[in-house]
Amino acid sequence: MPIIQFNYDSLLLNYRDVCHTMLFPNSRHLRDSYNTVEMMDVALGETLEMGEDNIEISTSMLHRLLVSPSQKEMTKLHYKAIEKGMIAGHILFFVFIMDLDKSYEASLRKAIYLCTKHTIFKGVKLTTEPTIRKYWDEYKSVAHFWCAISFMRTKYGITLHAIDSEKDAIIFFTIADSLRKFGENFSSQRNKNSPPLLDKNKLWNIPDYFEFSDMKISASEVPSHFRKILDQYSKRYTY
Repeated sequence: MPIIQFNYDSLLLNYRDVCHTMLFPNSRHLRDSYNTVEMMDVALGETLEMGEDNIEISTSMLHRLLVSPSQKEMTKLHYKAIEKGMIAGHILFFVFIMDLDKSYEASLRKAIYLCTKHTIFKGVKLTTEPTIRKYWDEYKSVAHFWCAISFMRTKYGITLHAIDSEKDAIIFFTIADSLRKFGENFSSQRNKNSPPLLDKNKLWNIPDYFEFSDMKISASEVPSHFRKILDQYSKRYTY
């Protein structure tokens, strides 16, 4: 499995690199570009606060800026990446709660169908299963991290960019690690020869010198509005 390189002993300080991977798991160029633009924004902000008109940047930083997308374009890519990542996280979440609930046979196909009926972002409703499956294929290597964010937001009111303490970071990584293990071990009950939901050889992970205790993730049964959707699904499909 690909490993996210950590440069600090603190999980909180390394969390930023994890965010970059969550946003752009398939492009080293975009991860580096996002980091460059982010660093430049901070430097500009500090310069303005000090009341200075000029900012000094290194030659290497200038080169990275020149080969990076514009700030406007990076902002668009950033929000689209969040949309795709949240959808992948929700798919993993739906499979997880169906598996816990046992009222419905948990499957990737059902989870994708739920996403077509569930508005994940205000004003954004995906209506085609092929689009959602495409997003899943793009972001399933980091779905455990995005799913952990969903749990953090639901249980603690903490969003992607609001993890600002070592305690929050430990909770996030512990939940993500538990979800990773679930995904690696879950496969269709109907077809025992089907591959696991998450391929451990392709999942992004953090260095193994960070160890987490197994965390029992509590989740309520399948919500009533999802049950109605799944009942509709059962009239169309058998799995």
